[in-house]
Amino acid sequence: MYGGGQKVALDLLDGLASTSEVDAELWLLGCRHDALHKRANFIASYDGNYSSPSTLFATTREVRARLETTGVDIIHSHGWDADVISYLATLGRSEARVIHLHVTPAWIFSRSIRHDARRYMTRRIFAGDHRQGRLDRRE
Repeated sequence: MYGGGQKVALDLLDGLASTSEVDAELWLLGCRHDALHKRANFIASYDGNYSSPSTLFATTREVRARLETTGVDIIHSHGWDADVISYLATLGRSEARVIHLHVTPAWIFSRSIRHDARRYMTRRIFAGDHRQGRLDRRE
């Protein structure tokens, strides 16, 4: 799918490419759009089934393996799935993480019990840097 979030990611990539101070790469969790596929440096296997622990952990292992072969300093994850996977992939590692969630999904306010685990994980991940306990909120 291609929408506002994907456009923001490409705009960030283009903006960073215009400076010689940063070497940016586009890593994707799965890819269903040609514009993104053509620009990607790495595409992890991911079917979008975030509610499946085996899917999340398989993708996390793939991203972590890629991190171990690169000199990445900063990970800017974009969207809930990428935020969770980047959090898990960087546990115990030194890469800094920037979380970018620019929507308010309905499950955040849902009173459904099935959304409890997702809200709990989100609070834990978004509560701040897992290494230093920081939180940078931008309203």
